[in-house]
Amino acid sequence: MTKNSEFTMPTVYIESTVISYHNSRPSRDLIVAAHQELTREWWKNILPKCSLFISQFVLDEISRGNPKASDKRIKSVERLLRN
Repeated sequence: MTKNSEFTMPTVYIESTVISYHNSRPSRDLIVAAHQELTREWWKNILPKCSLFISQFVLDEISRGNPKASDKRIKSVERLLRN
């Protein structure tokens, strides 16, 4: 890398499953619980180093369902989009 080159953050497309794994209560299913934990670690450690892209379809999808759960999903995405 030369002095004049700029670092470009990788762009990551986030789909609704990732958002749901990050925000849902821990599952009793060991495989799902492992996916949730890996997602939370990735969300905390890797995602801040990326440029985030979320489609309107995903935003619509995470807005559905239980009002408290959907509010939690939306707020977590809003925090990322602000950064």
